[in-house]
Amino acid sequence: MSHPMTTTLAERNELFIGGSWHEPAAAIKHPAICPADETLLCTVPTASSVDVDIAVSAAQKAYENATWSAVPIEERAEILNRALTCCRESLDAIAVTSALELGQPLTQTRRRIEGAFGVFADAIASAEGLPPDVWQPDRASNKSALIQRRPAGVVAAITPFNGPFIMSISKIVRALMAGCSVVAKPALEGSLQTFYLAEALAAAGLPEGVVSILPGGPDAGRHLVEHPGVDLVSFTGSTDAGRRIAETCGANLKRTILELGGKSAAILLEDADPAKAIPWLTAGAFGNAGQVCAALTRVLAPRKLYGEVVDGLASAARDFKAGHPLDTATTLGALITSRQFDRVSELVNAGIAEGAQLAAGGGRPSGIDKGWFFAPTVLFNVDNGMRVAREEIFGPVVVVIPYEDEPEAISIANDSPFGLHGAVFSEDEDRAIGVAERIRTGTCAINGFGVLVSAPFGGVKSSGWGREGGPESILEYTEVKTLIANGNRSGRRES
Repeated sequence: MSHPMTTTLAERNELFIGGSWHEPAAAIKHPAICPADETLLCTVPTASSVDVDIAVSAAQKAYENATWSAVPIEERAEILNRALTCCRESLDAIAVTSALELGQPLTQTRRRIEGAFGVFADAIASAEGLPPDVWQPDRASNKSALIQRRPAGVVAAITPFNGPFIMSISKIVRALMAGCSVVAKPALEGSLQTFYLAEALAAAGLPEGVVSILPGGPDAGRHLVEHPGVDLVSFTGSTDAGRRIAETCGANLKRTILELGGKSAAILLEDADPAKAIPWLTAGAFGNAGQVCAALTRVLAPRKLYGEVVDGLASAARDFKAGHPLDTATTLGALITSRQFDRVSELVNAGIAEGAQLAAGGGRPSGIDKGWFFAPTVLFNVDNGMRVAREEIFGPVVVVIPYEDEPEAISIANDSPFGLHGAVFSEDEDRAIGVAERIRTGTCAINGFGVLVSAPFGGVKSSGWGREGGPESILEYTEVKTLIANGNRSGRRES
């Protein structure tokens, strides 16, 4: 055990509003409970609608005065690189805070925080890929159009509990590099680690009003989405919440970026090697206790490999060890709340009632009587029409579905309301790529699992729209503006 079994974290009493620290308008505190042992870590200041109003007003003023959008992109990058350096210096503290407030093993949260630094760096570098202002001669007249990319305005960035640090970075830094002002609202669960990001941004020297980070509940989130001063809402979370946001923003003709739920399918083709695939499937199904929107929760296996795949997954599932997040022997994290534990239990029991069979897991790990741990669970003899195969469980539960031939595998993979991620395994990479191209999903891995920080990530169907990652994600935070001038002009505009 490399760390003492910490049971508390430092209290936070102020909110980061417009680039500096302020007492909340209302004395509302959220108890931060460690999901692994149910102890109180500290309390978190909670934003009210008044705090949201102040933050949006500051962001509007900063945007209207061009205090940030007029800063050359090279200077924006320099300022944000200073913030990244500050974050790197706090790696240990951020990782421990994340482990305790999310109930996840420190070894894993440390890797995720390091991965967040990679996202930070890529978000800065990706802005170099923004298209320059270009004059285009009009074919039908002696006029020319200057095509420009301009910041979208005030961005509301709303993030969930399962990756608060990395997702806040992804949205905030990309919006800032596009020249926008940002009001971020991380979920209350997991929000303590975002205070380190706020401290880094403050130390980096952003202009007043440009960034606010306000941990808050659903009421603060609703108020932020509905606020007339917000021009664009970037949301990561559940599909149900995404639908409500889309309805609200649609009524007000407000742009949205929505990264929602998933029920990703991993297809093992007949020539796949289960021994090579199982480690990837295990990581894809059980990482972060299954609380991952891109999780590979449906495994599609051909009949001839079916038993081997089920047995391999069950064996891997039984190897996980639940325990305190700071214990280096711990490999299984807890679910975020008792409410989430109850939902996972209900869906697993519903699957069994519909005819699915347990190969591993199914409830609380043996010998664990505190914390919201759910044992990694493998269900087999599953039909794609069962609830466990249709609904996003957001827990460490994987279903194994048999198929007869390649067309049926593709049909089953596409027979889902979601389309976020997926994977195809084959000894023939070109064959796997051909199958992946026929799956309706925003991202698909070949012989692996995961996403690239430098490539677009997002979904189709009920998994949302818009992309994060790479230059394409910076463009999401911009608007196209056209200036029309007399005369035949061409090429880049010289500043």
